[in-house]
Amino acid sequence: MKKEPGYIRTVKKEEIANYNLSTHAMPVSFLIKFMEATIDANIILIGIQPKKMNLGEGISKEVEKSIGIVVNTLFKLIN
Repeated sequence: MKKEPGYIRTVKKEEIANYNLSTHAMPVSFLIKFMEATIDANIILIGIQPKKMNLGEGISKEVEKSIGIVVNTLFKLIN
């Protein structure tokens, strides 16, 4: 996304090919297509800009804060 650490945005499925995303087993685009074909739901991908992506690095404070914001927002939406 090339934004500041912790930046939150939704990512359209058409944009996924522009990002280096991995579930370690299959491309995220494949997972979204599978879910759309098997369940009656809209799939939304939420991205958070990492501070660093070095192996063994923990989650930065900026990303932790953003995770909390996303979780709280989703919790309010479903309740």
